[in-house]
Amino acid sequence: MADKYVTQGDYTAQPISARTSIKKGKPVGEIMFRIVGGEFDGHQVKYQNALTADAVRFFVKTAKVCGWDGVDISQVSAQINDQDSERVEVAVKESTFDGRIYSTVKYANAISPDLDAERVAAINELLAQNVTQGNDQEIPF
Repeated sequence: MADKYVTQGDYTAQPISARTSIKKGKPVGEIMFRIVGGEFDGHQVKYQNALTADAVRFFVKTAKVCGWDGVDISQVSAQINDQDSERVEVAVKESTFDGRIYSTVKYANAISPDLDAERVAAINELLAQNVTQGNDQEIPF
């Protein structure tokens, strides 16, 4: 599994850990995700962002989607873990460094919920009206 990088695209993933550290003298936040399902099931990809004035908002958004309450950065590791975090959708990007391709998470979003029965019924009604009114003809683009 380690020899195959995750190709660029959107995937369902489970946040499994988070941490803060210092890299190159700057504070950094990291979240590790495990891909769930599909060709890359079980592969891990990392999200990393600086915790500086101009970049911290990106880490906050991603970490909140993963289960962090957004209050105390020292709690990010405790609040984002394999047992308590909800699955999310991650956008994976490919990068090349020293001739090696690697994958990182660009951002994470909450998974959109399925349509509830009331919305399905409303959409089906709209579809039926369009067919009845002859609005189901081919659209001339």
